[in-house]
Amino acid sequence: MIKTAAIAVLATLLTASVVFNYRFTAHIGELEQTIATQGQTITAQQQQIEHNREYMSQLEGDILQLEDNVSYLMSENDSLRSEVSQLEDAAEYWEDEANTWMEAYYELESLGGYREFGSLRELTDWLRDDPTSERHYSSSYDCDDFAMDLTLAAIRDGYWIGLYSEEDHVMNFTVIGNNVYSIEPQTDHVELWGFVD
Repeated sequence: MIKTAAIAVLATLLTASVVFNYRFTAHIGELEQTIATQGQTITAQQQQIEHNREYMSQLEGDILQLEDNVSYLMSENDSLRSEVSQLEDAAEYWEDEANTWMEAYYELESLGGYREFGSLRELTDWLRDDPTSERHYSSSYDCDDFAMDLTLAAIRDGYWIGLYSEEDHVMNFTVIGNNVYSIEPQTDHVELWGFVD
């Protein structure tokens, strides 16, 4: 009877051991499956992280390129604004010049026209009395201003004196008979320039 009881106890223990071993093995299998799944998830997330890093690197390059573009466009914008300002100044200058010429034209019209100088002596006497050459040359009053003022002074006195430009230097000229004379308005220097025919 003791033997039977011992066998029963052993059988029970063996059954319990088998059941426990089965459950433990099943649990280990579940844990291994979970570990494998998590390993795959980790690998996928690492790949996603690497992909995101590459994307961020590309975006940083795009940002640098865009910053360069913005810097270039701002520089171009400043340059264009400066150019517009210069053109506006030039437009204002030429508008003033046009107004001056219109005033001279109306003044000439009111005088009934103009006449040529009768002789070289009449021209040089008139230049001697005209104050244009006594003005001071400066960046705001240069050769074209001298030439224009000499022309306007001549018109106001009923004479005709034109302007011309030679190698970025503006001077005057007038016709006396068949001769064309050039005039340096800053010094009143006159010389024979050519002939009408």
